[in-house]
Amino acid sequence: MTSPQNPTNLAYRRFVLQMGVALALYWAVLLVTRLFFASAPQPWLTLAAIAPALPLIYAFYAISRFLTATDEFKRKMIVDSAAFAGSVTAVLAGAYAFGEGPGMLPRPSAWVDFAVFMVLWLVAAFTIKARVR
Repeated sequence: MTSPQNPTNLAYRRFVLQMGVALALYWAVLLVTRLFFASAPQPWLTLAAIAPALPLIYAFYAISRFLTATDEFKRKMIVDSAAFAGSVTAVLAGAYAFGEGPGMLPRPSAWVDFAVFMVLWLVAAFTIKARVR
């Protein structure tokens, strides 16, 4: 007799598969657009520049589907860690912006904010998970 699978585990497996597909598509689109459209005329250059965002829409779909398919406790952990990461990233970005104003600090790429947010989200997720156990 087989026992039914935990719905949260099934949702997690589906999320990992969908996110893997989204990231593979992202890298494939990014590579193709950078190799073949680097010297394209307008409007193709603009379309090539924003094309890698399309697979990110699928990644957003995978995340939202996972959040709705998982249990309340797991959802709370994910949302709490994202809220913490977003709050700390906002404070750090705001504090850094005060140094940019007078020209004391260089203006980093928006990717820096994204990387800080993702690292903080990971740290917060592990911290919350460790605190629960």
